[in-house]
Amino acid sequence: MIKHCRNTIFFLFVFSLVGCASPPRTVDASIPLVEPSSFVSSESVPPRYWNILNNDKETQFIHQDHLILLTPSYHSALGTRCRQLTFLLDNMPIGSRIVCANSSNSDNSQWFLTHPLTNEQSLVDLK
Repeated sequence: MIKHCRNTIFFLFVFSLVGCASPPRTVDASIPLVEPSSFVSSESVPPRYWNILNNDKETQFIHQDHLILLTPSYHSALGTRCRQLTFLLDNMPIGSRIVCANSSNSDNSQWFLTHPLTNEQSLVDLK
């Protein structure tokens, strides 16, 4: 009986080590979670900024009196490439918006400002 219990404990110990030694499952974030047709854009970003937004190496640009900081692009739940814009005025952040491309072609994408998810007091117009 003791030998049987010892063998059971040994096998449970070995199986628990095997579970801890295996790597976690990899996740592919490029698969859309919802239908792309449900993507509704609020307004188009002017074409003069598309090349900047299409280039992940670009981290900032100036629009009127605002310095606009760019995050690296990411894939949204809709499967579109997006970037966050943070607007600075006199080196102070005054708001942020998300822009998303209408295609996955990184060299020739049209970009749109998405609807803000929060109600911020100051929104910067890119027109």
